[in-house]
Amino acid sequence: MLGRRTASLLAAGVVVLLAAAAIVGIRMSVRRAEPAWQPPPTSGPVPPPPLDGPLPQSPTAATPRVLRVDSTGCAPVEERSFTAAMTLDSVARSEGIPVEIVIRGLGLPADVSRTTPLGTLMREHRFSLQDVQRVVEDYLKHCE
Repeated sequence: MLGRRTASLLAAGVVVLLAAAAIVGIRMSVRRAEPAWQPPPTSGPVPPPPLDGPLPQSPTAATPRVLRVDSTGCAPVEERSFTAAMTLDSVARSEGIPVEIVIRGLGLPADVSRTTPLGTLMREHRFSLQDVQRVVEDYLKHCE
């Protein structure tokens, strides 16, 4: 049989476990009421909605543009999304800029393939999609 001291320690452990389980159960059953996300007024840049919330749907309003600050920190620019599957040609065409500007801005050799995916070029020449974003923004900022 168990000694009296061992039995009392075992009983105390069971009580502690039951108390912890009760606290966890109570905490899980209480839902915190969070205010629903509301879109800001239509003037000015629109911040993105919270990650866990639904997107606001308004049939009368146009889809808002999400703006952020350019690489110099001076002016808001429209968010562009470049992917590693894009090519140098597709980046230049999508932004309406000469492909040579993108190549020179990224420090790539002049004879680099314009149809190779950016992902392959990024591994070979050590640049990132943020670098592509910066080159495009800087060119557009100085040409507008």
